[in-house]
Amino acid sequence: MKKLFIVFLMLTYLLNLCACNDSSDEVIGTISGAENEYIIIDNFTYVKDDFNSFSSKDRGEYLGRVTNDKISMNVYKVKGDDSGNYIYALWDWEGNFYIQHK
Repeated sequence: MKKLFIVFLMLTYLLNLCACNDSSDEVIGTISGAENEYIIIDNFTYVKDDFNSFSSKDRGEYLGRVTNDKISMNVYKVKGDDSGNYIYALWDWEGNFYIQHK
């Protein structure tokens, strides 16, 4: 019985290790600014934009994480943004839209 329990623990550990090693959770960029108002992804700078017509319901496909070593934000595409200029960043329960700076 003791050996069976040890095997069960080892299998649980291996399954958790595989589940946590997900490449979709990779860091794709950085956050900067005193109020986290800038996100840089692939040499493109995005600026926090509070004046747009999107809502949190427009959160699209997951892109990855951005970080400044203090916090991390999950970044998503924005549904309805055909130009691809916007991203949605979610930190804990607070989300903000960012527009690509030209």
